[in-house]
Amino acid sequence: MVLKQNLKTQRGAALLIMMTVLVLTLVTLLLSGFDKNSQAILRDQNTINALSEARQALLDFALLSDTVTGSPGIGYLPCPDQNGDGLSDEPCGAAG
Repeated sequence: MVLKQNLKTQRGAALLIMMTVLVLTLVTLLLSGFDKNSQAILRDQNTINALSEARQALLDFALLSDTVTGSPGIGYLPCPDQNGDGLSDEPCGAAG
């Protein structure tokens, strides 16, 4: 009788350990999924900020383009930098 009682106690303890491991695994999976979502949101926010700054810089350049030497007037954007030296390369298109 004592032997049967010990087996039942051990089976119950093993079940509790297995359930604990299962719960911890599920919690870990859920929390790692939330972390990925927050990283994606942060990355998207950084992209939005960078695009907003670039847009504002282009608008500022277009408004002040008449003060740039060789510019045809106000409202023109800079020519693209095709060789990576940080300066716009001429010619970039037909006038008008």
